[in-house]
Amino acid sequence: MQSFSLTRSDYVDLQKRILANAKAQLRRGAGSSDKSTDGSGRWWLPLVLWGASVVPLVFLFRWLEALPDMGSHLAVGAVGIVIGALAFWALASSGTRSLQNAMFEDDGYCLAPQSLDIRADCIEQRSNAAHSLWQWAGFKRRQESDTLVFLFVDNAVCLTVPKSILTPETYALIEQRVPLQRD
Repeated sequence: MQSFSLTRSDYVDLQKRILANAKAQLRRGAGSSDKSTDGSGRWWLPLVLWGASVVPLVFLFRWLEALPDMGSHLAVGAVGIVIGALAFWALASSGTRSLQNAMFEDDGYCLAPQSLDIRADCIEQRSNAAHSLWQWAGFKRRQESDTLVFLFVDNAVCLTVPKSILTPETYALIEQRVPLQRD
């Protein structure tokens, strides 16, 4: 069994790949045939969102009519746009940072040492928190970076393997069993 620890940057790379996979699937229109989860049954959602955006604007313009001149209207609008953009940016960036900090504790599961045994029948993964057997038939595709091999079982579930722990034989086994996804 080869031991290793993944780093925060490995998970950032994985997150980018998962998002790229999801965007590609959305562009293709592929997804579940269940209408409640694929979005095609929610044709009304954009209408509701537009309505929720327009109603406050109507009230804002009614309030602006009480102001004395056009310069006041433009100033209020510009300030509103700037404050809204800053608030959106602050919420998005702080949420992403908080999520990554919560997901990747220094002594947590994701960054803890683990070991892999890549065999002809499966991949055995061990850590201080889990023991998993990954069946070859469950892997749908693989992606590779300069330092990592990503073995996807779903769009968001992946076994990440550092290339540094792979022998030529285990790398050949992965190549044989899991098809490479072309970008």
